[in-house]
Amino acid sequence: MSRNGWNGWRRFRGRGNGAFAAASLLLILLAACRGVPFPSPSPSPISTPEPCPALLAQGDAFAEARARTAAEDAYRRCALLRPDDPTPHLRLARLYLDWNRPEEGLEAVENAERRGGDPTETAAWRALLLAAQGDWTEALRWGEQARAMGSTDPALLHLLGDGYLRTGQVHRAVQAYRALLALVPDDRRAQERMGVLTALSDLTAATVHLRAASTPLADTVLRALEEPGPGPAARLWAIGRACLGAGDPVLAVPALERAVVYDPSFAEAHALLGHALAQRGTAPEEDQRAREHLETAVRLRPDSPLTRSLLGFYLLER
Repeated sequence: MSRNGWNGWRRFRGRGNGAFAAASLLLILLAACRGVPFPSPSPSPISTPEPCPALLAQGDAFAEARARTAAEDAYRRCALLRPDDPTPHLRLARLYLDWNRPEEGLEAVENAERRGGDPTETAAWRALLLAAQGDWTEALRWGEQARAMGSTDPALLHLLGDGYLRTGQVHRAVQAYRALLALVPDDRRAQERMGVLTALSDLTAATVHLRAASTPLADTVLRALEEPGPGPAARLWAIGRACLGAGDPVLAVPALERAVVYDPSFAEAHALLGHALAQRGTAPEEDQRAREHLETAVRLRPDSPLTRSLLGFYLLER
């Protein structure tokens, strides 16, 4: 081996010995530390979004899409996550009202009340659900209570107006619809009903409301008001007939009641009034009134197909 070769080998071996020593030292240190626990880093807090707002939003979207079972599930899941929160129970009350399940809606309102739900809101929902059950006496009581506590819910004001009409309180119905229009001037249904009701006494005001409503019923009533010649009884009979044709016996009754006051011998007005009362069906005594007007109509005009057919329909339904 040449000198240069030897020297090269010696230099390589020297470097190898140094690397070997360093590796050995590292192994010794690792062995010494094998049983020593290293402190683990504390996990940084992860913000998890609270699921209830998302569930309520999902329920609202499902309810809007008429996917009621899915909406019910979302609201109930939120209620489980927030056992003391009245909000999901109020959403269930609204859902059950739309679903025509008023008994379950009233149960949801009670659950909201037990969890501290706003008394004005719970009273309004109770009124709406009682009306859906047909209990107008209690519906009006709770509706008036909600209104006294400051509720301005348009649905509640519609309920009060309709409830007063059903119970023959026309003046109070007008007040409810007027309050509603002060809040929502472009409510066409309220304009329509105000037009029909004010037509009982103020044709000028009625015309304004009917034109603002611009509904098929409002247009029909407007034509009846503008027709020249007929006396008040005939005009009121035409209004009542238009309301019945639109499927609204509740709105027809006041006009027809006024028609028979103006002309007690108006057989067709008695016939339509009896039919409207029977369709309105608020109380048992109203059914008796319906029969009396229908029989009066037949007595006045025994040869009239209208009077005889409406009495016949009434008897068949009973």
